Amino acid sequence: MKISLVHQGKDGNSVTFKVQKLPVTLGREADNDIALSDKSVSRLHSEIFLKEDKLFIKDLGSHNGTYVNNQKITSSPLSTDDLIRLGKTYELTVKIGEQKADIAREEWDLSTQLISPEELEAEAKREGEGGLGASTGSVLAFFQKAGKILEDAFKSEDIVRGILDLTFQIIPATRGFVLLVDPETGEMVVKAQKFRESEGKQPQSGSHLSTTILDHAIKQGKAVLTLDAGRDERFGTAESVRNQRIRGAICVPLKGRTEILGAIYVHSGLSSHKFSVSDLKLLTAVGAEMGVAVENVRLYEDKIKSERLAAVGQAIAGLGHCIKNILNGMEGGSFILQRGLDKGADDSIREGWDILKRNSSRLKDLMLDMLAYSKPREPIYAEINGNNIPKEVVELLREKAKSKGVNLQFTPDDQLGKVMLDGKAIYRGLLNLITNALDACPPEGGRVEVKTLLLPDSDQFQVVVQDNGQGISEENLAKLGRAFFSTKGAEGTGLGLSVTYKVIEEHKGHIQVDSKVGTGTTFAVTLPLKGPLSS
Repeated sequence: MKISLVHQGKDGNSVTFKVQKLPVTLGREADNDIALSDKSVSRLHSEIFLKEDKLFIKDLGSHNGTYVNNQKITSSPLSTDDLIRLGKTYELTVKIGEQKADIAREEWDLSTQLISPEELEAEAKREGEGGLGASTGSVLAFFQKAGKILEDAFKSEDIVRGILDLTFQIIPATRGFVLLVDPETGEMVVKAQKFRESEGKQPQSGSHLSTTILDHAIKQGKAVLTLDAGRDERFGTAESVRNQRIRGAICVPLKGRTEILGAIYVHSGLSSHKFSVSDLKLLTAVGAEMGVAVENVRLYEDKIKSERLAAVGQAIAGLGHCIKNILNGMEGGSFILQRGLDKGADDSIREGWDILKRNSSRLKDLMLDMLAYSKPREPIYAEINGNNIPKEVVELLREKAKSKGVNLQFTPDDQLGKVMLDGKAIYRGLLNLITNALDACPPEGGRVEVKTLLLPDSDQFQVVVQDNGQGISEENLAKLGRAFFSTKGAEGTGLGLSVTYKVIEEHKGHIQVDSKVGTGTTFAVTLPLKGPLSS
């Protein structure tokens, strides 16, 4: 058995200790078989020996300990490419048997026809150990799970984390990263990283990542495989490769329809596990799907952002219009009030004060509607009689209806008993709805009927608001419930009906509208009898 121990110096030069016979001792004293000039190494530090034809190392009571692949040991078997650390910093790489001079390497063009999952499955089985055949799970299962992640994700962060976690289940990587191009800066940013627990402490973002290998893959637009980066002429002189002690590595660019959006990068550190061409092909295949998925998600996110900006603009314009109308009314009221005060005219004082109170109430209603509309909320359910809330709203608006010459009637369904509702929210929703009905009625002969109905063979009930007003055109029917849409001109805020729709939807109900221009409108509010707490 030919054994050698290789020490990689900080200057990039290496020193090889050939083991002529076993056992061998390692330590700082000159009479050791291998004497090491490092102050953190004990005088007699450790011993390498054979046991049942297997190579072992044991610690000899050293002060700073002996480590194999970053794990502190008292005794441990050794395999080729294992990393021994003596003391705090001195590292040796184990080499067993003849070392091949050639370095396995592969580059896979992203523009070529990608290999299918079925072909990868067959190729992995042919390769056996060292490739996908030695990993947990099958290739087909991998692609099924990956497809599910790509299909369900609505955020690019969900895609990269899910795929990286899945990759570690089938590829023998010790560390992995997914990077995406920042749309604003154009720089590669680490969006997900993973390491095996045996690697020890979680790295900081971007550490243990060779920018040389990454840059090569991105510039070439090719998926890259190297089995020994330190001896690969493409990367061997790179500081990041030497400092991170990277051996095997795969880097696959994530390409969208027209440009590269990021990369998936994995490496095996100094582990004895080696990557295969099948690993490269698998990551290339999933990377192609991943790139398109990330691009789709970003297009969706851009669309949402544009819609939000448009909504903000619409909200500002709508609010500005509403508040301007209210302020104009208050300004007119204050002018009449001041004139009455100057002349001592009680009628003008009362008229101005009424205008101020009316517009102050409109401003208060606008603020309440804004608060109700702007934030999602879960209904606070309580058991109440289903007839009580519409009856209370009708009683509140009785005087307003009388002043407008409108006949306001309420017809309860005596079969309707207890229901589960958020009484305060439903009250406000019905208040908006019935107020709109009163405002729509003609100056003479106006009629508004409010009634409740227990729906037969159903766990639902209805509150119906019917008026004989001017009706709603088909064009405006399509806009009902839209924020800041109003047919009342300066008198409306455009939020009242929006709040009503929102409240009913939060109760898992719906609103049905039937209207005919010149005849009138009927709003049927359907609500469940039982809320989620009733069970």
